[in-house]
Amino acid sequence: MKPSAGQIKSDIQAQDAAVWSEADARPDALDKFEGDLADALAAAWSDVMDGFVIASVPVTATSSPPGGPLAGGVGTLSPGTLTNSASFTATANKFSTSFPDGATEGLLALVDAISQGLGQAFALWVPGYSATLVGSGGTSSWVAPVPPGNPGAPGTWTGGSIQSQPLSSGVSAGDAAMTGTSLEMGIGAMADPAKLKQNQGALQPALSSLIKAVANGFATTWTQWKSGTNISGGTSSGVASLPSGAVAGAVSSPTVS
Repeated sequence: MKPSAGQIKSDIQAQDAAVWSEADARPDALDKFEGDLADALAAAWSDVMDGFVIASVPVTATSSPPGGPLAGGVGTLSPGTLTNSASFTATANKFSTSFPDGATEGLLALVDAISQGLGQAFALWVPGYSATLVGSGGTSSWVAPVPPGNPGAPGTWTGGSIQSQPLSSGVSAGDAAMTGTSLEMGIGAMADPAKLKQNQGALQPALSSLIKAVANGFATTWTQWKSGTNISGGTSSGVASLPSGAVAGAVSSPTVS
């Protein structure tokens, strides 16, 4: 699932009332910036989706039917197994303003702070992710013993895969970093003091409210994205052993989509 710019913008604008609370309606300039930012976030998110890699997931099962498909194998996706070659830090590079006079230095500094804050949190979430998955299907080609004349024989488990399962079913040591509150703090910490902060290093109230809206809106999209994005597929290899067809193997290259 690749979130659309429209969804991201909608989730941000559901949180931005405090930014324009003294006006009768959301200012056109704010709406334009939120749309431009959503476009950049959607483009970065697309790269993130394409950047996920899972090399291999170990799968075990206490039994399998002779010559039949595996059902309910336990796939253990450990922390550090999920990797990603992309990051939300790319948001700044993908940002393009639709303002006729271009983006101000302060606006670009804000986009950079958002990019760095989101990227820093994502860098904690990816390696910290783990999940218990289900390996199934394929063929367990072992032969059951039939006393007294047939001692049986071990075989292989091939053609199996990981059952589709949402990312939200797993957990990450970096989950706390992806909440709205944590993202708001992270973006604020990345804000350039010379361009975005007043005396004594404080953000302007309206800017602080905008950062909060972006953080909470992103967190909303993130939660929906995890529920709509699945780990699945791959190709199994392993051994099915006597006397019950116990499987010890792995599924290589399941995808995140």
